[in-house]
Amino acid sequence: MSVKDTQTIAEHIYQTLRLKTHPLGVAFYGQIPEWPEKTRRPSQTMKKRITICQAVTLARTYRWTVGLTVEDIVCVPAMLAFGHAQAENPQKLLCDFFARVGWSKNEEKAALDVSRMSFMPKGRAKGMLLAPLPKGRYFPS
Repeated sequence: MSVKDTQTIAEHIYQTLRLKTHPLGVAFYGQIPEWPEKTRRPSQTMKKRITICQAVTLARTYRWTVGLTVEDIVCVPAMLAFGHAQAENPQKLLCDFFARVGWSKNEEKAALDVSRMSFMPKGRAKGMLLAPLPKGRYFPS
């Protein structure tokens, strides 16, 4: 699939569904990549760490290309799910976290919520890129 094909498909999705923002592409990298031109890294651009939700919002709302590494992320659930934490059992920690902060009604519901999530092995995703698909910054896989 070419960049033009990706851009055409993204525009079709945007127009057909009448979305408020363009669909995003997300890529995970096993090594920190050479970021595409104009990629914004929160730790460098804004001098702060952010949550994954904030990164998605920046990419969707401002049409930024956002590059993330462990230095850019402050979100505990994301750090656990993306394999950035030095935890023996990230699923158990996340379950306890969800129940304690009230994201899940109780420990049983928290366990169910966490069981439905995907977790990356430690060290697999060293970099993450988010960008509006019409920009054609990369080919989503």
